[in-house]
Parts: sequence; structure tokens; C-alpha cells
Amino acid sequence: MNYRGRVQGGGLVLQKPRARDLQYSPFWVNVAAMDLDDTLVALADETRRSILQRLAAGEARVTEIAAPYDISLNSVSKHIRILERAGLVRRRVSGRDHFLSLDPKP
Repeated sequence: MNYRGRVQGGGLVLQKPRARDLQYSPFWVNVAAMDLDDTLVALADETRRSILQRLAAGEARVTEIAAPYDISLNSVSKHIRILERAGLVRRRVSGRDHFLSLDPKP
């Protein structure tokens, strides 16, 4: 939880943010809503959904994931980054190989 501070009597006093601070203040961000937005954006694209479907079968290299698509490896990498940002996919690097798997967190 983010706390804001104010100076009182020569010292800093921390205060918990109020609900209205999270809704209306440009300085407070509702992190739970951001996570949900990232997840929904990631799931909105058919290519990303098919990448997740492939990873449900097990870990795979990025090049293996990119093979069935008629788009560049760079484009597939962008789709993968969106899935990573949403917390749906995890990357493991072993030498020059990048392995992807579904992220099992709840």
C-alpha cells in the first residue's frame, strides 16, 4: 500500500491513502486495475491467446512459438512481451535460448 507523508511538528507523518485518493488523484494509481487492464489487453488478441494455448502444453522456445505464424519474429516477440507484462508468461534464459512457459501464479 502506498503511503503519503506530511510534515507535522518537525517530523514526517505517514498516512494511508483514502479511497477517494485512489479514484480521483492523478498521483495515486490503482495497481489492481492496472493489472486487470494488462491481462484483458493481453487476452484480447487471437495471436496471444493461441500462444497461451501452445504454452499450456508445456515450455517452448520463442522460435518454436513463432514458427506457425506468418508474422516476423519481432512481431511475435512483441506479443510475448505483452503476455509477460500481464504476468501470464514467464521467460527463462539458458545461453542463447529463451524458453517460455505459463506463469502459474494465481
